[in-house]
Amino acid sequence: MPELAAHVRDVPVNQIREITEAAWRTPGAVVLSIGEPGFPLPRHVLDAGIACLDRDETNYTPNAGIPALREAFAARFREEQGVDVGAERVYVVSGAQQGLHFAMSLLLSPGDEILIPNPGYPTFAMTSRLLNAVPVGYPLHPDHGFQPRVPDVEALITSRTRVLVLNSPSNPLGAVLSEDLVRELVEEPAAMTSG
Repeated sequence: MPELAAHVRDVPVNQIREITEAAWRTPGAVVLSIGEPGFPLPRHVLDAGIACLDRDETNYTPNAGIPALREAFAARFREEQGVDVGAERVYVVSGAQQGLHFAMSLLLSPGDEILIPNPGYPTFAMTSRLLNAVPVGYPLHPDHGFQPRVPDVEALITSRTRVLVLNSPSNPLGAVLSEDLVRELVEEPAAMTSG
């Protein structure tokens, strides 16, 4: 029987998932560890899903998602964010974790570095390790509102740095990055690596 690759064996156990599963097994426990909504699925969403099943729309879809759904997401992004993103640039995924893995797999090669917030969502490091990339944590300081400091991020950039993860609102801290800080974090490091 083949063994798992070393970089996969070295990925630490997801402690959030362990705690969640222990809570599920504990009668009366209130589970606050994962992002499950605290409200029922809206009726119109349930009805739309039932209607698809009634029409036997159960076959494979295009890899990027159903075209009408991709266009609806693009239209919503244009209306709510004021950014014109064509439906051809929208990819529908089953959840944030799949989307994160997909994005990282498009951007990272083995040995590449990815800058991730610390403390931060454990899956940032786990997913990058699964891709044989190297997660490098940048500090989020309590006395700075759990915001990254540009000099801290810049100091970590090397010739192997390929990705900077900005998580806003922060998981698990809830801190929201300002537009100015995001602009500075995106423009300054890009200037450093291209110059």
